[in-house]
Amino acid sequence: YGGGLWWKTNVRNEKNIATNAPAAMTAARLYAITGQQRFRDRAVALFGWMDAHLRTGAKLDDHIGGANVRNGWQATYNYGTYLGAATEMYGITHDAGYLSKAEAAADYALATLAPAGILPDEGGRDSGAFKGIFVRALEELAGVDGRADYASFLAANAAAAWSHRRTDGIVGTNWSANTGSGVVDATTA
Repeated sequence: YGGGLWWKTNVRNEKNIATNAPAAMTAARLYAITGQQRFRDRAVALFGWMDAHLRTGAKLDDHIGGANVRNGWQATYNYGTYLGAATEMYGITHDAGYLSKAEAAADYALATLAPAGILPDEGGRDSGAFKGIFVRALEELAGVDGRADYASFLAANAAAAWSHRRTDGIVGTNWSANTGSGVVDATTA
């Protein structure tokens, strides 16, 4: 598929944002720590691959697989890892284009995944951590670009999650509804 990293090394049939964005972030951080050009080059290549193969405008597709077919599944973690990678890329290159891409993707995610202003319930198990990835990356982006609307969005989501927590302090997958008394996965809580 023209570059990037495989989702699984034992079955080479898919490449996605969930693998390539964290790899780009890691390479960017390694460059920032070591100054070794090979890490910067790898970060630029991985981010460039995602942009060329999994982004259309501000919309991010989950993965590419099969006969070069893109899967448009939308999840907060895709946007979160992409925002994180774009913010790291800005940090090592000082190229404002990376911030523009991050802001466009963040704005798209807020409009389509959280049209009422609160991030969606994406289920439990590993999906329970998706919003956390997005929130962390949006907070980092807001810290770099100073966008007050991102800070307001984050505050509203924190308030919603806090107001729907159980008496033991556990928050469930749905920040817009009270957390039930059942088991909540650790990744969600």
